[in-house]
Amino acid sequence: MRRIALFFTLILSMAASARAEGSAVPHELFGFLLRQSPEAFERTLGAPFKDGVREDGAHYWAYAIPGTKEDYLVVYFRPMTNMPDRLLATTLELTGTEYKGPTGFFGLHLGDSAAMVTAKLGKPSSVKHEDDVNVDLWDWPEKNYSLEMTPAGKVYSFQIADPLSPFPVKIPDGIALVKEFVLAARQRPRSKGVEEMMSSLSGDAFCSSKQWTGFSENAARTALKEINSPVSLCLTRMVAALEHVNFDHAWQDIRIYEDKAPSTIVVKFPVGCSLREVVLNWEVGAWRVYEITFSDAPFTAIDGRIRRRSI
Repeated sequence: MRRIALFFTLILSMAASARAEGSAVPHELFGFLLRQSPEAFERTLGAPFKDGVREDGAHYWAYAIPGTKEDYLVVYFRPMTNMPDRLLATTLELTGTEYKGPTGFFGLHLGDSAAMVTAKLGKPSSVKHEDDVNVDLWDWPEKNYSLEMTPAGKVYSFQIADPLSPFPVKIPDGIALVKEFVLAARQRPRSKGVEEMMSSLSGDAFCSSKQWTGFSENAARTALKEINSPVSLCLTRMVAALEHVNFDHAWQDIRIYEDKAPSTIVVKFPVGCSLREVVLNWEVGAWRVYEITFSDAPFTAIDGRIRRRSI
């Protein structure tokens, strides 16, 4: 594939659906999430065997898939708008013929038939032959994914990208979204809970307490499955903090940033709760949990975005 705080408080009472818009937009591939950092890939897969910078400025790193001879994962990174020295994954591409394990892409696998693909995704909007590798590019331009098929009609690669999806006009009920998130966190490390977490979490999510914790230590799926990983310990603490908290006492804010970063939904909890707030970002076509902050965390902006006090 080639395609690759001005801060103000607004109390909202809405009966919007608790499910995020565009929740079918995939943002996982091979256990990683879009917007994970380079450290997560290197610590999981080792050093890349190839890297470079494209003409459009995107950095790409290619990693060998363990246990295979030729399969690989290519990750394209771009700098954050507000932190140009920090790179996040904006495109993931899994390619090969040997790896038969889970991909995180609609339940499909490398080597699956064309019939299996169309049963899941429908027919592609366009099909274009790529002479250099002798495969057909199946593309859905209106979606954030594409794939390649061999002449024998088998999946050769999957690609997902972080779309520049427009910010939604309607702001959902963030408290309801957080309730669903906490319910899923309670079910870890069971499969259903991990699946919900993978769908609900940002690849750049972090936990803020006395220490900062993010997804930089491992592939997101691996971190969620391991009970004692820093991310899992954060989620366990979040669940415990809300065990006896009435969500009727929580409230929802909208946070706007000076650097023109998209607004976020902030669900705040009352004084006395050890959990201060949960922040949701609109990214990769859905509202996803980006920040979990406890009351013992400093007030400094860990993600580098400039905030101002509420007015």
